[in-house]
Amino acid sequence: MNLLVQLEACKAGMGISILPCFLGTGEPSLTRLSEPKPDPKFELWLLTHKDVRTNMRIRVFSDFIISAIKSERSRLTGQI
Repeated sequence: MNLLVQLEACKAGMGISILPCFLGTGEPSLTRLSEPKPDPKFELWLLTHKDVRTNMRIRVFSDFIISAIKSERSRLTGQI
């Protein structure tokens, strides 16, 4: 099931769900029932076509995305 559908269902009081911290933590109508699961096993890939990999715009965008994700690490892992 789509995570956003699960989030909205929980907000509407329709039950409980396991949600990523970045979705549930900021919702004042939700209550965390347990601590976040440590070390979630997922990977995030940023793919580029080999023909444009060295393009400056692609490099700047890639660096921006990497930096933005790293800066939100505590929020993504539920440590806030």
